[in-house]
Amino acid sequence: ALKYKKKDGTPAQCNVACGMSVKDLILVLGCYTAFYTFLFGFSALLLKGVIDTDDTDTLLWAFLVIGILFCVGIGVAIFVGSWTENTKKIKENPPPRLISDEENQ
Repeated sequence: ALKYKKKDGTPAQCNVACGMSVKDLILVLGCYTAFYTFLFGFSALLLKGVIDTDDTDTLLWAFLVIGILFCVGIGVAIFVGSWTENTKKIKENPPPRLISDEENQ
């Protein structure tokens, strides 16, 4: 918040950007600027690579394979996580056992 004095001399403050201080506002804007600068530079680098391998489309095929591997990896991570949670729940609260004919005699 910006602190200032009113015309009558009493202290007052003005909230900037939803109550954030000026320091916080500069930090947030700096982070956004750094992120989008990185994004722009990385996109330019990828575009340069695609243009350089234009005759065989090597980089585009590499991006396709990397994307598919990434999706498979995410799928495996989700499956393992849900399997682990289900195993943990079953160990904590086992389902009721059915009595077989051998145990009943």
